[in-house]
Amino acid sequence: MEVPSQVHHLPEPHLKRSVLLCQIDNENRLNDKITNAHDFFEEYRSRLPDSVLWTPLLFSRWLSKDKLHVFIKLETEQVTNSFKVRGALYRTHVAICEGAKGVVTASTGNHALAVVHAVTLSDVAGIVFLPENTTSGKVKALRASVKNTKAVIQFAGKDCLDAERKASQYAVEHSLVYISPYNDECVIAGQGTVGVEILETLSKLGVPFGNSFHRKCCYVTVGGGGLISGVAACLKLREPGVWRVVGCLPQNSPVMYDCAAAQQVIPSKCLPTLSDGSAGDIEPGSITLEYCCGLVDAWALISEADIEKAIAGAFTNHRKVVEGAAAVAIAGFQVDERWRQGKNVETAVVVACGSNIDPDVFADIIKKHE
Repeated sequence: MEVPSQVHHLPEPHLKRSVLLCQIDNENRLNDKITNAHDFFEEYRSRLPDSVLWTPLLFSRWLSKDKLHVFIKLETEQVTNSFKVRGALYRTHVAICEGAKGVVTASTGNHALAVVHAVTLSDVAGIVFLPENTTSGKVKALRASVKNTKAVIQFAGKDCLDAERKASQYAVEHSLVYISPYNDECVIAGQGTVGVEILETLSKLGVPFGNSFHRKCCYVTVGGGGLISGVAACLKLREPGVWRVVGCLPQNSPVMYDCAAAQQVIPSKCLPTLSDGSAGDIEPGSITLEYCCGLVDAWALISEADIEKAIAGAFTNHRKVVEGAAAVAIAGFQVDERWRQGKNVETAVVVACGSNIDPDVFADIIKKHE
């Protein structure tokens, strides 16, 4: 029997999260890199409007209640239908500035599509490593995306983590730049531009700057941790003491939660999940673990039943298609209601990270919840 979705609060790290955040920013200048990425995107889209989009922040009457105003950041409507294009495009730009002759990555889904988009715009060579267990549907989609580009597909490795290792090794051996889906400061900075857009859009909508008595919450799905690292750093560095950031994961693949609880990368027991975009292990030594330990205030572990309900709810109430990973953040918001009671939370943002869901799976879910 499936365990109900729950929110967990891990013990405070040895250094308080506020101290860790300052330490991370001092060492890596992450806030500066996020600003540079945002400025690059603004300049890029002035020349090529469809290169990377400033996505809508949708007010949700469905999720809002009483004085709580809830917004959904629609990365579902981003180029390639996922936030991943931000990190891929910015990292490719930095690689070109550093004189790279080509890039390499490993992914079976959203990150692979994002890197292909980036190399197409940048007119550089790219290699996408796919694990040998990649489904035929994903192979077909990726082959279609690389058509008439300088990107090629290469099969290597028995699973995603193995393919990442082989791709990284290939990049070193051939003097190319490896673009990790998450374990890269430039990728994290690119994803962090989601946070910049959230803050600027809320300001334009007249949402006041928060304080310690009027908190704001942000719900972000966590796979390798690149998105939540960038978004949380942006929100917390620019509005200190205001934002509570909740990392949302499927119960069937709670990898980063398990690693954060152990304060180190450890193996995690995983089962199949509708949130396939966030599923899978993370590589040893990933910088995102430190970021997550220092930036994430709570963790929501979501059942498959609640992922289904969130997919159906987004379509029923907003006519928006969200993939399983995006639905995890919506369900994370819903299950966190008990914490918000009496906390003077007036603004919440749910980051809907993508909309690349199998059409048949989506149709079955909608039919089931009619």
